[in-house]
Amino acid sequence: MVHCNAIIKHRSTISHFIGPVIKDAVVQLGGSEPEAMAMAVKIIEENGCTRVQRGCFGATLMKTPEKLAQILYAIQEKGVHIPVTIKCRTGVDEVDSYEDLSRFISVLSKTDIVRHIIIHARKCWINGISPKKNRQIPPLDYSRVRRIAEEFPHINFSINGGIDSIESINEHLNNVDGVMIGRKVIKDPLFLSDIEQELYGTQPKPFSTVISEYLAYATEQSNLSLPFKPSLNILLKPIYNLIKGTKGKRYRTLLQEKCRKCRSKERTFNGELFNNIVAESLTEILGSDWTMRR
Repeated sequence: MVHCNAIIKHRSTISHFIGPVIKDAVVQLGGSEPEAMAMAVKIIEENGCTRVQRGCFGATLMKTPEKLAQILYAIQEKGVHIPVTIKCRTGVDEVDSYEDLSRFISVLSKTDIVRHIIIHARKCWINGISPKKNRQIPPLDYSRVRRIAEEFPHINFSINGGIDSIESINEHLNNVDGVMIGRKVIKDPLFLSDIEQELYGTQPKPFSTVISEYLAYATEQSNLSLPFKPSLNILLKPIYNLIKGTKGKRYRTLLQEKCRKCRSKERTFNGELFNNIVAESLTEILGSDWTMRR
């Protein structure tokens, strides 16, 4: 999530916050001031992004849906034409009944601006537990999301939270319009390959091509002359979980050791060098035929 003030302050270098503009890319934007949010959305639209997701920043806006409606009206007044979606929880603190969620959705639906809402099927505790634990401790309540989708059939709903298999995705798609996957892809990036094959019927790129393209992107990001560029650890994190199980543990240990030695010699992220390191590590663990994997 990117705060609206960051977009406004760094509008000349916005690509470093939202990445390269690609088809169907979505920017998740946070904030609570209508004018600032509207300005940030307009800047994002002018830079070619096709959709903005309005995150309930701090989740506190679920307690005051009328204020969120003001933000939506401000965005509309800016003449924004790209779709604006909302991502929220099933509730927040003591405002956690089905009736509370229904009222929240009802207020948003009356703006006639939002046509798509993503619901993380857990409530949120503002105080007492960390953001990380807020993604794990509050129990999942898929039935509440299904029920709200039935109550507001004119809105497209996507469900999020704890969904980690093709089977569960298909099950949810019987009741809602879409599924958002988060932590599963971080832990198992190649799950996206399964989704491509099983849900879209398309053939994913070869393993080696994906790695090569990602490392080229990582090199580009690392070489940016900006104070907020990502660290090498952040850039390498997506390729640490390419293999699961015992072999995966060996691969991560081997890759981390090779990267440590390399980083002590290299001051910048050398994509070709790191590509070779990843290839060596995969070959050592999986054998030479890993390049044909999909």
